[in-house]
Amino acid sequence: MSGVGLGAGVWNSATNNPITSGQIVRGQSAMANGTNTHTVSFASLGTTNYIAVITIENVVDVTVRHLAATITAKTQSTFTFTTQQTTDHANYKANWVIVLL
Repeated sequence: MSGVGLGAGVWNSATNNPITSGQIVRGQSAMANGTNTHTVSFASLGTTNYIAVITIENVVDVTVRHLAATITAKTQSTFTFTTQQTTDHANYKANWVIVLL
């Protein structure tokens, strides 16, 4: 589904830097245990004019917390999000997609 309705499609850091409007960057980042503030790093986009969509997963532990993410800071190469509770295991991962506006 990548690229559907999103202009040129998925970003390739080797050929697209910075990305153009509508292109996407995606990844998965580990979330540290015992904290509710998490920072995701990626290659510089050259702008902060983007949206980030985050889902949180933990497919390892039997009991998990429902964690909602709120983006609290953005730079050209990072975004920081907080959750309403701290992580209670080291097996949480943030799945993220960035769309350049």
